[in-house]
Amino acid sequence: MALIKGETFTNTLTGTDEADSIHGYEDDDYPNGYFVNNILYGTDGNTLYGLNPGIGNAEAGEAAVEEFSPLPYYTINGIAGYLKQGYWDSTDTHYRSFNMGDSAISGNNGTLYYNTSGFDDISGAGTDADGLTAPRRALVDDALDYLGEILGINFVKTTDTGSDVDIFYKDNASGAKSNSKLFNTLGNGTDNHHYINYSWVNVNANWEGGTSNANDYTYQTIIHETLHALGLGHPGPYNLTATYITDSSQATSNNNIFLNDSWQQTIMSYFSQTGNTMIDADHNYLITVMAADIETLRDYYGSSAFTGDTIYGFNTTISSSKSEVMADLQLYADKNAFCIIDDGGVDAVDFSGYSADQRINLAVASGTSTVGSISDIGGQEGNMTIAVGTVIEQAVGGSGDDTIIGNSAVNVLTGGAGSDNLYGYSGNDILSGGDGEDTLIGSSGNDTLYGGDENDTLSGGSGTDKLYGGDGNDTLSGSSGDDVFYGDAGNDTLSGGDGNDSFNGGTGDDTINGNAGNDTLNGKWGNDTLDGGEGSDSLSGGTGDDLYYVDSSDDSINEAADSGTDRVNAYINNYALPGNVENLYMYGAAVTGYGNALNNIVSGTEGDNTLYGYAGNDNLYGYEGADFLNGMTGDDTMYGFAGNDTYVVDSTGDVVSESFGSGTDTVNAYISYTLPDSIEKLYLFGTAPNGYGNALANRIFGSDLSNSLRGYEGNDTLYGYKGSDTLNGGTGNDTMYGGASSDTYYVDSTADSVVESAGEGTDTVRSYITSYTLTDNVEILRLYSTAANGFGNGLGNTLYGTGSVNDLYGYAGNDSLYGYGGDDYLNGGTGNDTLSGGTGNDTYYVNSASDTLLEDAGGGTDRVYAYASFTLDANVENLYLRSTATTGIGNSLNNSIGGNANANLLSGGDGNDSLDGYGGNDTLNGGAGNDTLNGGTGLDLFVFSESGAANRDTIKSFSHADDTIVLRDFLDGLINSKIKGLSFTSKVLNAGSYVEGTGSTGNGTESSGIYNDTTTGDIWYNPTSSTAGDSVLICTVGSTTATSLDNTDFAYAA
Repeated sequence: MALIKGETFTNTLTGTDEADSIHGYEDDDYPNGYFVNNILYGTDGNTLYGLNPGIGNAEAGEAAVEEFSPLPYYTINGIAGYLKQGYWDSTDTHYRSFNMGDSAISGNNGTLYYNTSGFDDISGAGTDADGLTAPRRALVDDALDYLGEILGINFVKTTDTGSDVDIFYKDNASGAKSNSKLFNTLGNGTDNHHYINYSWVNVNANWEGGTSNANDYTYQTIIHETLHALGLGHPGPYNLTATYITDSSQATSNNNIFLNDSWQQTIMSYFSQTGNTMIDADHNYLITVMAADIETLRDYYGSSAFTGDTIYGFNTTISSSKSEVMADLQLYADKNAFCIIDDGGVDAVDFSGYSADQRINLAVASGTSTVGSISDIGGQEGNMTIAVGTVIEQAVGGSGDDTIIGNSAVNVLTGGAGSDNLYGYSGNDILSGGDGEDTLIGSSGNDTLYGGDENDTLSGGSGTDKLYGGDGNDTLSGSSGDDVFYGDAGNDTLSGGDGNDSFNGGTGDDTINGNAGNDTLNGKWGNDTLDGGEGSDSLSGGTGDDLYYVDSSDDSINEAADSGTDRVNAYINNYALPGNVENLYMYGAAVTGYGNALNNIVSGTEGDNTLYGYAGNDNLYGYEGADFLNGMTGDDTMYGFAGNDTYVVDSTGDVVSESFGSGTDTVNAYISYTLPDSIEKLYLFGTAPNGYGNALANRIFGSDLSNSLRGYEGNDTLYGYKGSDTLNGGTGNDTMYGGASSDTYYVDSTADSVVESAGEGTDTVRSYITSYTLTDNVEILRLYSTAANGFGNGLGNTLYGTGSVNDLYGYAGNDSLYGYGGDDYLNGGTGNDTLSGGTGNDTYYVNSASDTLLEDAGGGTDRVYAYASFTLDANVENLYLRSTATTGIGNSLNNSIGGNANANLLSGGDGNDSLDGYGGNDTLNGGAGNDTLNGGTGLDLFVFSESGAANRDTIKSFSHADDTIVLRDFLDGLINSKIKGLSFTSKVLNAGSYVEGTGSTGNGTESSGIYNDTTTGDIWYNPTSSTAGDSVLICTVGSTTATSLDNTDFAYAA
């Protein structure tokens, strides 16, 4: 819970069944622990109660309640204040220091003299005749060299034993102790302060750790006691011995008074790092004064510690003349605790020689902090601190996995080997990871980060940063500044921030994200991924197969020719691939994409896309949605997938791919084209002449040219538009629109439909079905295969049969019907028709005297059914009159001419004809040839105008009562309007001109006249009575009726 000043909270903090440490601050907290010993701490205003068997004598499950008053944490300044005055107040003595000024009474003028060689009977100090051993003297010398360096005090070694000596060192008393002789007058003007006259220090020769090494407890004790000699007390009201406590209720005597009382903060403490249970640090002897100590010393003596550009640790710049311990810090830093005190210059800590994991914290300590700036060096925990106000700019790690934390200065942090974590914080820092998988964070400031070897993570933070990944697969990220990134070797990930960043990928397969700002991205070598993010970005992949992300129309891509196969993922609409980039993939709201002159892949989204390939052999992918795909020039492959897609095809090498059930799709073809499977519609454009469907129900649209359109399977719809088109629906029930010009249709189903408008050319249907009738406005019909019947319409049609038996009907209009082979039926209908049966025994139906029949010689035995008076055309044999037709005239062939119920005029012409008048009063004229005449019922006339043996006609069913044989005058010329040798009254043969007999009687030997051979039925004509052989056979009348003839059956007609 957040604790807010002025508000009251009661927090219950409950521990587990482990050994818990529960801390409450600034309010009334009630931590409760259970089952084991728990440690509970709080600051001012807390009341703590422990409920567990570890408190008091309660048994498990019972509650023992005890009230606690935990000790506080002191700040560094608070500890320093106690060292300066609090301790001396607790002992009811004066606090003290040497007067380093030049006052006449006690001034030391910057110099303190010390004696280690022995002295005799010094008040308070006693006697040590031989002084310290040489090794101990060396330790003291080095300790004072060090103190002199940091405090600016000139410690001068002397063998004098007089009043000029400021500090006497001895080793012949027990233990370790120090004391001072004070002047009796007030010192610095502050109440209860006195200047030191002289001090003495005793560290027994057999003191614990009593070696001559600077890294053991003896050296620490020498510094501890020397600081007493300089005026510092303990950080608590204890002396000679002390017990660490955490709560005031535990106090007896010689206890600490704050929780962070330890060597980690002050060398004057009696509690080691592990003797204090409230800090996390290893037990290490001290080789320097600590942060609280230097604060007190500065207050008294000032500080001028290592003011130049100093390196601490390995590769140090500190000479042994200043401090052997600090000069040899690399020998001790992994075994001891120490504090870096530095008052100027550009400084560094170098712990590069250690292989253990280290935590180097360069944070500038504050006197108000209870912790300060603490580091873990050389495998030790919490063994390095940095003095308040000391600024260390640079740090070098070792071969372990180090953590290095900078400060607000311009830091140079070097990780070395190992997987290091470097934090620059504020300042214009330089961070170098070195070997290992490092993490570098520049934070604020204009930082420069070097990843080094292996896979590193670099973060620039705010400011204008430069980041160098080095070898390995690195991750580089910026923030708000205008950053510069160098991925170098490896497959790196580079991410900018809000600034206008510049990226250089390097040799690997890099991923670069510009994020906000107007960024410049250069992939360099490798297969890179470049995403400019927000802003107007410039992207250059360099060599390799690069991937670009474009989210702004202001983004630009620069690719050199032959620099790999590259791809753009576009999140904007109407995006065109720049030069030398091969592939485009659309995302989000982007729906329109354009390729370039290369062989492109252009891939759409799930929306309705418009994709163009331009030049090159392109691949276009529409995915879902109603897509428009145009590969343009080149041999392109287009995939529409789901949705109602439209494809543009302009090359025979173009490929369209669709799955079944993926929408109703369209191809706009600029070449002759066959629809692939699963495509429904085809439109022809430009110079494309031919369009072909597939097994689906297609819709195929022609162009302004003369197109050939074919539907194949399915119920297709074909549109010819302008031009003389050929439309073939194929199998299925098809609908065909020819449009303007003279079109040709192929019909193979009775359900096929042909649609033509008036005035749109002369159109043709090619029919493959049994029976077909021309639709309106179609002029020509051609039958094929097994098609038998063809029917015209109201136009002047031309109908063509096959080689088989056809029925052709012209209906209205002046039609032309062609039967070709087979026994055809041709009926022109109304109008003046032309009918040609071709070979075979054809049947014609004639409805107009102007109908024309065309037959070739030897083209079969043909017949005509005439519904109007009609004269047989050449090569047509038979004629039959129907309806109101009255006249039927044959030709030179052996005709069969039949009349009807009307009064017919039938004329055989040349040939051996057969004329049958049927009902009605008919006139039959066989003409030349041996004709057969049958008048049928009615009053019939049989006309004879030819003579000779070749013209022997036969009259069938002659009726004496009704029929008449008419003799034409051209039998032998006119003589006084009479036929020679015959006499007529009112054109009826006189009785004297008629003779009957049997055999050859009267055939030229009798008198002139008509001779009827009642035996044979032959009718003879003899123009004279004396000239033998002049008799002419006119006709033969059936023998059953011949005997019933008389002169009245013969008449004359001019």
